[in-house]
Amino acid sequence: MPTHQYSRQGGSAVEFALLTVVWAPLLLGTLAIGTTMIRGLQTIQVVRDTGHMYARGVDFSLNGNQAMVAWLGQELGMAASGGQGVVILSTITYVGRYQCKAAGVADSADPPNPTAGCTNYGHFVFAHRLTIGNKPLRASSFGNPDAALVDATTGYITSDNYVKQAGARADSFTLLPKPKEDGTDGFQAGGFAYVVEAYFLAPEFPGFLNHPGTYSYALF
Repeated sequence: MPTHQYSRQGGSAVEFALLTVVWAPLLLGTLAIGTTMIRGLQTIQVVRDTGHMYARGVDFSLNGNQAMVAWLGQELGMAASGGQGVVILSTITYVGRYQCKAAGVADSADPPNPTAGCTNYGHFVFAHRLTIGNKPLRASSFGNPDAALVDATTGYITSDNYVKQAGARADSFTLLPKPKEDGTDGFQAGGFAYVVEAYFLAPEFPGFLNHPGTYSYALF
C-alpha cells in the first residue's frame, strides 16, 4: 500500500512538470501581450491629450508645459528630457499659390502664378517641430525638417523658409490629400495640421516580444 501511494505522488510530479512546459509559456505570453496592450492604450492617451492642447495653441517650448507632457506619460517612464519616451510635435501646412505670393515669389495675377523662387509650391511643409523627452529614441514617421531652419527655442520655422527652402518639406506626410485650390471643401492651402507622435520603451520579454516599444500618432 505505501509503495502504491509513493508511485501516485511520483506520477503527479511528472504530470506537473509536463504541464509546466505548456502553461508557463502561455502565462508569460499572456503577460507580455497584456502589458503591451495596456501600454499601447496609455500611449494613445498621451498622444490625444497632448494633441488637444497643441492644436489649441499651448506653447510646449515652455518648461512648465513640457513638464505637463512628462506628467501625462509618467507611468510609461516619460520625462521632459531623457527618460523612456519621446513625444514629437509637428505643425504641417501646404504651400499654395497665395503662400508663394505672400513670400514674394509669385506674380500679381489673380490667381497668382508661382515663380521659380517658390521652391515648395505644391508640397506639404513643416511650420513647426518640437521634440520632448528622449530625442534619440525614435525619429518622426513623417520626416524631419533641416535643423538649421528650426528655431532652437520655439521650434518654429518662418513662412519665408517653409515656402522657399526644400529642407522644410514634409513629403512623407500623407494623412491628408493635397488641396486642389479650386474652392473644394476640406483642408486648404495655408491651413495648419497638427500632428503628435509618441514612442515609449516597454519591459522586454525575451522570446515573446522582439520590438517592445509602443508608438502612436494623432492628427488634429
